[in-house]
Amino acid sequence: MSINSKDSVTIVYFGEVNRQGYERITKVCENLSADHPRQVDLVLSTYGGDPDAGFRIARCLQHYFEGGISLYVPHYCKSAGTLIAIGAKELVLSDTGELGPLDVQIAKSDELFERSSGMDITQGFDVLSQQAYDMFNSIAIKIKTQTRLSTKLATEAASQITVGTFAPIYAQIDPLRLGEIQRATEIAFKYGNRLKEKFNNLYDDGVFNLVAGYPSHSFVIDRKEAKQIFKAVRAPNAEEIKLLKQIDVAIRNMVNSQDVFCTDIDLNELAELAKAHNETQTLNEEINDEESTPTVNPGDDLSTVSEAEGCSRKGDS
Repeated sequence: MSINSKDSVTIVYFGEVNRQGYERITKVCENLSADHPRQVDLVLSTYGGDPDAGFRIARCLQHYFEGGISLYVPHYCKSAGTLIAIGAKELVLSDTGELGPLDVQIAKSDELFERSSGMDITQGFDVLSQQAYDMFNSIAIKIKTQTRLSTKLATEAASQITVGTFAPIYAQIDPLRLGEIQRATEIAFKYGNRLKEKFNNLYDDGVFNLVAGYPSHSFVIDRKEAKQIFKAVRAPNAEEIKLLKQIDVAIRNMVNSQDVFCTDIDLNELAELAKAHNETQTLNEEINDEESTPTVNPGDDLSTVSEAEGCSRKGDS
């Protein structure tokens, strides 16, 4: 991570990936000086959100910063955050940083505020297909080897048994729901393939692995795993670790209850912000210590105070 200069700028984005965040990051880019920097260091921490907004954010950064996007991941960068990562030239994952699969979440039709993975039904289809094939194969072979029936009759009997077993299960699948999930999955593929074209930081099967290569939406893609998907992945150096900690302290000090925090940061001011935050914490701790210390006035019976303090400690334990 480079100190803000003529050639680079640092932008932090903390919160959900949504249209509000896209509008904020666009405004940040538009408000940069006329002598626009060519590169950006994006510090991103998000649990995910809207894939459409994620695509727009990545496109926006690619448009404004032709020299490249270095994406720093200090904590979580999940779902739509991973989509933004596809558009970067370089990924810098801290020891606690992690990406997640590019698994589009679909709202459940029978539940409020709950979502299911776009891969649930397609993976279910794969399991059912394999089981149906295994059952047909097993029954056909047994009938052929244990009876005098011809191969044709044996396979017909196996087919009827298999269809009778799996037909009620397949009948429960809603074709409209299946189409919705297929479209959502296709969105992830299309967006991913378009974003990787700019800086080409993914291996050939990278998008496929992110969309369909993991068993769950919460699967952890740490730095070691990310190197199997992305070409340029590294750990932050000592200076970058220090700066990331300063950014984390500064953000915690500045953010109140905003859903999305997005701004460009002058790294030269971070030390002062971090120092002010630490001084505030120290002052609060001193005040708490003073409040917890019993007050002794002239003329007080010290044995009584000591006994009361001892009772308090016993109660605390």
